[in-house]
Amino acid sequence: MKNNQQYVLENLAYNLKTEREKQKISQEELSFRSDLHKNYISDIELAKRNPSIKSLLKLANGLEIDWLDLLKET
Repeated sequence: MKNNQQYVLENLAYNLKTEREKQKISQEELSFRSDLHKNYISDIELAKRNPSIKSLLKLANGLEIDWLDLLKET
């Protein structure tokens, strides 16, 4: 059984990548929109990074969605 932190990170990774692809924008474009480095976004999408709430807010603003949508259970 996965620990809770890994479970949350994997949900976040899935939600972020799914929403970004749904909007047909690249990691580079999201990087520009959210003022976060492209490699950082890639690491989040691979569940390798644990982003701060500030970063989640930036990502959500870049995607024009509610930041809590990034954390919903899939």
